Amino acid sequence: MEQLQYAGEFNLDHLEIIASSGVAINISQGCLEINIFEDIFKHSLTGQLLVADVNNLKENMPFIGQEQLLMKISTPTLKGEDTVIDFTENALSIYNVSSIVDISTGATSYTMEFCSQELLRNNRVRISKSYVDTPSTIVENVLTDSRFINTKKSINKEITGGIRNIIVPNQRPFDFITNLTRESKSKTDGNPHYLFYETTRGYNFRTLQNLYKQPIKGSYNNGDMTDEEKTGEGLGIQQAYDRVVDYEIKGSNDALMDSRGGLLGAKLISYNIHNKSFDVNTYGYFENFDDHARINSNPKYNENLGDFTDSRIYVHPTSASGNLNAQYVNSENSNNSVVANKINETLLQKNARIHELNFGTTVVITVHGTTRLAAGDMIDLNFSPTGKKHGNSEKDKYVSGTYIATKLRHTFSPATRNHQVAMVLAKDSLPESLEIIANVGEIKSQGNATINDIT
Repeated sequence: MEQLQYAGEFNLDHLEIIASSGVAINISQGCLEINIFEDIFKHSLTGQLLVADVNNLKENMPFIGQEQLLMKISTPTLKGEDTVIDFTENALSIYNVSSIVDISTGATSYTMEFCSQELLRNNRVRISKSYVDTPSTIVENVLTDSRFINTKKSINKEITGGIRNIIVPNQRPFDFITNLTRESKSKTDGNPHYLFYETTRGYNFRTLQNLYKQPIKGSYNNGDMTDEEKTGEGLGIQQAYDRVVDYEIKGSNDALMDSRGGLLGAKLISYNIHNKSFDVNTYGYFENFDDHARINSNPKYNENLGDFTDSRIYVHPTSASGNLNAQYVNSENSNNSVVANKINETLLQKNARIHELNFGTTVVITVHGTTRLAAGDMIDLNFSPTGKKHGNSEKDKYVSGTYIATKLRHTFSPATRNHQVAMVLAKDSLPESLEIIANVGEIKSQGNATINDIT
């Protein structure tokens, strides 16, 4: 078994371009950098490949957007299929070549942008057909159907409840799947927070709560580091892996965005155009906080804030049982009649939770990388309070704790065999309760206020 020499070491096992003519070219010697991007709010992974060309590659093999990229990268000592980034069987697609720069006499560098082949296929096909099945089964069918996405990759799906009766009106496959996430509920526990995204491991159709149940994939601290230590040279290998190379606390609570985004409160008006009726469903941050599992158990706001159900209003059509635009099969009925869509059971909760992860407490960290890290992983931070040295018994009770990696970037530098991972970490709750500020509305000014004219 190959041993790690330093934190962030990796093996570039395979890297070649397949031209549109079918000619294979090994570019591992000229590769300067590889970046792979994952995001739990995006359908497909993307990436960039920086290549130094001393053999006039672009002239001899003109890039026309039909090239394929075969790649395999591993971390020494890690074993198992889920620890290797392997795109030798499911090739990536190079869709653009940009930033052509002269780096020295007789040498040019190219930035090649790549993505999953499935993303290109998604932009080229449409679905016009009907389905009667559970949403999770429909998603799997769309992804594997040779007429649509035709993927051979792994699909990690969480089983949904309810039988959908739906006609797809000439939609792109990924857009259709996104629409399904809006109304899907877990068969196990009724969680409505479904996500559809791709990592180097394959496709995921899962709820946030399913992700939260995962074991912690990485635990990191913010100990003081010298320039030498940042390269992994002044520490033991495991110590270096546990230290963040760099970090930035990007945001906490944005009360203005949270109000407009429906996190603090929202209302859904469902109207029936046939009988001219409507129903109103409301969501309140504190009222509905415990409806579904969270990363931690305490709200990010204290209760004197209140709920604001009119801060975000959604309007959605629905139907009574038996009408043509009904969308769910009534499984309790022997004749398989259809019933109204169930957007009222999912929309407010899901939109609030997604907003919370996008605009709530986020920390961006850079760490020595391994190929086992992926977007959607659970990450633990052990940060000392500002001004405190790492190793003391104190920890920042609001910054420390468990997060989910919403975005991730692998950066591989073949010249130095150095691998770093940058992650955007988010959480939807706090490990400790906030102190309640009493009588906020009764605070009065001390002394007499004065108003000065500005001339």
